[in-house]
Amino acid sequence: MKKLLFSALFLSTIALGFSSCMNGDYDANPLTTNTTINPIKPVGGSGNGGGNGGGGGGSVGIATKGQIRCVVSGGSNFVSSPASNYQVTGNDILITGGVLETTLQRDVDLYISGYTGVGTYTCSGTSSTSTHGSYSVETLGSGSTETFNTATSTPQGSGTITVVTDANNELIGTFSFTAYSDKDGSKSVTITNGSFDVPKF
Repeated sequence: MKKLLFSALFLSTIALGFSSCMNGDYDANPLTTNTTINPIKPVGGSGNGGGNGGGGGGSVGIATKGQIRCVVSGGSNFVSSPASNYQVTGNDILITGGVLETTLQRDVDLYISGYTGVGTYTCSGTSSTSTHGSYSVETLGSGSTETFNTATSTPQGSGTITVVTDANNELIGTFSFTAYSDKDGSKSVTITNGSFDVPKF
């Protein structure tokens, strides 16, 4: 009888342990892709083009440590290598990440001018030292690079970069922007559902 009671108690404890990994709508299972906000690192999610991402593209998930993630116009996912980081120069911050593909090198750069801490920064100004977002595509072997920048292109783009956590040499936040080509002002990209979780370089 003691063995039966002990076995039932043991199995109940194991079942309770497995069910505790379910946190409502957010599933803590690392083998699944979550589209809801992580209750431990509450960044990302869906929005309408503001600091929490935006519509108009697929879901790319939320950046994990050392990553930048976003959706590029047309639903193309950008997931940077885990070597993404940020650098500080005076009161300015550059967040940078890239992904090497078979024939392309794609990069996302987020530049915050006059950084003062956690908050939302609007992409504005017309110089490379203004707060801006940029997306570049290099065709490997051809020497051809096209950059889409919110600040230095004509017409000027727009967007926001939101820092939600700045602690222990780690920046976590979200971004979205629309930028125009440095080669052809009639071409643009819209970046949505952007998130970053980057260490200091």
